[in-house]
Amino acid sequence: MLDSPLKTPPRRRILLWAGGAVLALALASALALAAYLVRGERWASVVERTPMELVRYSERRLEGHPKLQRLFGPALDAVRRSQEREPPANLPTLGKGQRPHALVAAGYDNAGRPRASSGAAAAAAAARATTLLTNVDELRQAMASALPGQVLELAPGTYALQQTLTTGHAGLAAQPIVLRAAKPGSVEIVVTALQA
Repeated sequence: MLDSPLKTPPRRRILLWAGGAVLALALASALALAAYLVRGERWASVVERTPMELVRYSERRLEGHPKLQRLFGPALDAVRRSQEREPPANLPTLGKGQRPHALVAAGYDNAGRPRASSGAAAAAAAARATTLLTNVDELRQAMASALPGQVLELAPGTYALQQTLTTGHAGLAAQPIVLRAAKPGSVEIVVTALQA
């Protein structure tokens, strides 16, 4: 018996049915998702988010699902690369964070207006009032003899304090006694005293 040319082999027919079922399932899922987002104004909350917020949210939701991470990870990385950019190297400082040199307190006249001072005079005054300390004994002596407006700078390193530090004089609101690192982030103070 001759097979008609319109008949397809059974294996191919199964593959066509399976492909059609997968396509129908994907279409039904997309329609269900659209209906879910539109209902209850959830779509508005999705539209208001930036792409990076959605990427971060998606990454959090994919944690613990390695197969889904492998599937969606490259797409999320591509969106991240297209949305994020490196900051320019020559950004101005905005007055936040650690600075290597502190600002000198401004002086005021009787009317409450700031007094004019040159930057060089202020830097010289700050340099005069700064004392560099290199060990715990120098720190203890400098704290005991510190005067208002004096700046005590600690050289980089670790300082182990075994007793309480006290100042011999109190600082003033306009002239505090300042204890700081000569290089921010380079000093560690370890306190072993019961009260410090």
